[in-house]
Amino acid sequence: VRDGYGFTGWYVDGTLFTEAAMPADNVTLTAGWAAGKYSYTVNHYLQNLEDPEQYTLVDSEPGVSDMDSEVTPARKQYTGFETPEKEQTITISSDGTKNVVSYYYTRKQYQLVWNLAGGKAPAGYTVGSVLYEAPIIVPVPEKTGYSYTWDATPELKMPANDLTYTAKWTANQYQVQFDVNGGTVESNSDITGKIVTFDQAYGELPKLTKTGYIFGGWFDAAGGGNEITAETIVKTDRDHTLYAQFTPIRYQIRYENMDGAQNSPENATEFTIEDNKIVLRDPIGKPGY
Repeated sequence: VRDGYGFTGWYVDGTLFTEAAMPADNVTLTAGWAAGKYSYTVNHYLQNLEDPEQYTLVDSEPGVSDMDSEVTPARKQYTGFETPEKEQTITISSDGTKNVVSYYYTRKQYQLVWNLAGGKAPAGYTVGSVLYEAPIIVPVPEKTGYSYTWDATPELKMPANDLTYTAKWTANQYQVQFDVNGGTVESNSDITGKIVTFDQAYGELPKLTKTGYIFGGWFDAAGGGNEITAETIVKTDRDHTLYAQFTPIRYQIRYENMDGAQNSPENATEFTIEDNKIVLRDPIGKPGY
């Protein structure tokens, strides 16, 4: 009896001994053995995503070979996984539990790059080295006065290649209203409002007149503020109103026909439309009058 082998008979110099009686010479008999056929198994495990310490069996390949023969099963190629560096060799035994080869494949990591192109995004998005098939959290970038799209639709899970996405920014447009502050629009000027584009010039603005006033221009506040001209670059990232501001005209007062008298120093020498009333004092310095 020999473990893993079957007895095939007695042999003399490689020839099966079949004599029924003892020959007239010394004889040496050698036992003949035939190797048994035994099964073996090749298991392929892929690294888990949620728990990288664990692996999942994805393929189990059966095989058969002779007792005491050496078997070196081939490794496989799995997309997104590292193939084991070395092949394993086992010697077939009669104990099937020992005739097992296990290959473990680790997940590859790929680079994920977000080019925000001048924008900023809150932390918490997926970036850098990312495991194959890991979920991708896409950033939501912001840039004052702009809206974005990605140059390609972002993947939901990391594929088996590096990824780079670039934000494409488009300047927003905003509605501008005009507060004429009592002024009158000149002909060929449009006061119904206009659409402006962030980071571009306002362009032509309405021209106004107002009795007793000089038009001082458009401003971003009803009083004070910053002047807005056709060349001013739009930096307000919302719908907004421009306010007309006026400067009252100062009119000069001339006193005539004094005929030797002197004008009272209390008399005004100029006025504006905003003066409620003017009090005039009598001339002085002419005797008998």
